[in-house]
Amino acid sequence: PTAPTVAASTTVACVGDNVVLNINPATGGITYTWTDNTGTHTGTTYTITGIGPSGTYPISVTATDGSGCVSAATNLNITVNPPPTINVSASPTVICVGQSTTLNASGATSYTWSTNAGSVTTNTASVNPGTTDTYTVTGSTLGCISTQTVAVSVNPLPVVTANAAPATICAGQSTVLTAGGATTYTWSTTATTQTISVSPSSTAVYTVTGETTGCTA
Repeated sequence: PTAPTVAASTTVACVGDNVVLNINPATGGITYTWTDNTGTHTGTTYTITGIGPSGTYPISVTATDGSGCVSAATNLNITVNPPPTINVSASPTVICVGQSTTLNASGATSYTWSTNAGSVTTNTASVNPGTTDTYTVTGSTLGCISTQTVAVSVNPLPVVTANAAPATICAGQSTVLTAGGATTYTWSTTATTQTISVSPSSTAVYTVTGETTGCTA
């Protein structure tokens, strides 16, 4: 018998793809034997399930007629490409409510980020999450894809309180200002304690900034 002609669903695949091979055309009464790195298989159609590893995947097929005569082998090489190894990061990885961060991806040729603002098709994406969130990027190289995720932690702003006791004084008197709701404090007087004593000579307004986990209010 003559060497069979093979039709392949693809000759360039990604690791894990399924590749379908057919004898074209299949001749009645003839059996076909496929040989690859997994062994031998018979039939007019052979499906390679989850092809791999990456590199060149050689396949040969022979035809056997009713007299037991075997044809020359038809050889076919399938190029198997690996999925890209994607590296992702967020800079910074911890932000405060109202701040933004930049997501970065590398290791592929093209990228698609899934963000709360829609899809972004560059290797970097700026996001402004209201709460802690995880973002997914899909990278593609030579038609092969893989995904990676990166988490961004969002810390709330402290709810800072301030009061004066007493709130009304006479000239020459003092009052105590007390802040709450944060971990550290900085007053407009440059004092950095939770309570301070002031003696304004006229009606005055004092401002305190509180900070917790790097977030201020």
